[in-house]
Amino acid sequence: MRDFFAADRADRPGTHGKWRASSPFGVRGARGFVFGAAFFALARPARADRFFEPQRRNLGDALVDGGLVLGELGVGGVTLEILYPGFWATWSPARVGANFADPLGRADLGFRLDRDGPFFNSVAHTVGWSLQAMFLMERGHGWLATLVITQASSLFWEFVVEGGRGPPSGRDLGTNLAWSLIGICIALVAERGEQVAAHSWLGRIVRWLNPFHALDRLL
Repeated sequence: MRDFFAADRADRPGTHGKWRASSPFGVRGARGFVFGAAFFALARPARADRFFEPQRRNLGDALVDGGLVLGELGVGGVTLEILYPGFWATWSPARVGANFADPLGRADLGFRLDRDGPFFNSVAHTVGWSLQAMFLMERGHGWLATLVITQASSLFWEFVVEGGRGPPSGRDLGTNLAWSLIGICIALVAERGEQVAAHSWLGRIVRWLNPFHALDRLL
């Protein structure tokens, strides 16, 4: 588990790591980006004409989408208090300010302090941000808008929510980016399946790769 309370030690003068291309954050973050981008590039032709322009311009849709994304972060915040009792009591805006004052250095430092187990690093972040991307795509947002929104929520989570108690994890930022791209890829493939479902049994199966395909009909 990440030792958030080691942040007090990490915040001492002289301990801020400086980002370097050869650092773990630089190498693994770049590797994760390339991996996610490769998946994205393969699926992009399915919806190459959609960028920032959403299919829906209804204010109610936007409020629902924004509320559910914020709700996901809120559940995560409650989970932190359960896993780390006293987390919010010791949350400090000064640490948030330090994160934004030296974002790359702090992300590198957070990478080194990140001791989360496989569930958090390999399941929670991967599932959370890929589902967030698939949800936004299913709701009609373009792939670029979806990428911007997911990364904004990732930065808010790492630099503000968790960042008030410890430096943001470069590992988690890279994971969130890669799996947001993969989630976009899956949504694009699912939409392509929807387009050909009328005359393709494979399309009728593939369109359900996005679990929000059915949920979207209810919202």
